[in-house]
Amino acid sequence: MDAPAHENEALSHWHIWLKYKDKICPFLPDRRDLASQIEFLDLIADSMHSYMFKVRIHEQIYALKLYTIPDPGWTSSDKMSRVEDIVTSKDPFIAESRVYDCLAEYELEGQVGPKCHGWLTISREQEQALDDRFNLTNGYTSNDVGLIYELKKMDRRQWLGFRQSPENTSDPVRGLLLDYIDGAGIGKGTLNASAAASLRSQLDRLHSLDIAHGDFYPRNIMVSKDGNPYLIDFSSAKLWPCRGFQMKKRRFDGYMRDERCALEYYLFQLQKLKRHRELEISHAKSDEDAYGGEVSWFVEGFKHEFVD
Repeated sequence: MDAPAHENEALSHWHIWLKYKDKICPFLPDRRDLASQIEFLDLIADSMHSYMFKVRIHEQIYALKLYTIPDPGWTSSDKMSRVEDIVTSKDPFIAESRVYDCLAEYELEGQVGPKCHGWLTISREQEQALDDRFNLTNGYTSNDVGLIYELKKMDRRQWLGFRQSPENTSDPVRGLLLDYIDGAGIGKGTLNASAAASLRSQLDRLHSLDIAHGDFYPRNIMVSKDGNPYLIDFSSAKLWPCRGFQMKKRRFDGYMRDERCALEYYLFQLQKLKRHRELEISHAKSDEDAYGGEVSWFVEGFKHEFVD
């Protein structure tokens, strides 16, 4: 019999991950052995559900994405099976882990996005040291004015730091260890024709695995200083079939089509900039031509991010 979720005191995002990780992410290495050797160098990005740090391990530089711990999002009337469906499909850490696991299974590590070296957790001592050093619980640490505005406007995160309710959970902070990309967002990057083709290929390969990025906006496309592009942040990804919520395959395919349209729109915005006038990265003649029709108002809202 499927018991109500509230009857299982051990039920949390962490416990659900431990229960299902070997089934849903068999190709993603467990690198908790590295946690004590991490040297935190800098906080390089933050979002509604994570912090990204530049770290050093054994003289090698990486990016470590650490995910925040929210209060459980279920009620006493929810059944455990339903809770597990929701967590394994929508928890940002699990969603991103599943994408990197799938890329590893099909030997696409580092070919779609940065390479992921595995998952780990940090100790409470490390967590507290980061909180103290970067003042995480007392204010917005990001210098990204647009991100801060969105966080406040969306009213999605009234709390800061790693834990929404530190007194209510002992779950460890989970993270993914990634290749470090020294670069900038696509709006400020420079692409040649080969790099533009690489971006199209990365998105096509992701979609070929029945994975939609789920948050396909300029902030989640990076260009390294040597001109290599990367899709980043798969924490909102949708993997077909979509466990935990209903979505017909036709709608899912439309979701992926919209992402391809958005990419062509972004590349056309780059093509119009002075630094790309001698480069051919888009054959479109207008915004609508690039997008394939009337441009989504939401995608068009990022137009101002493409600047010389």
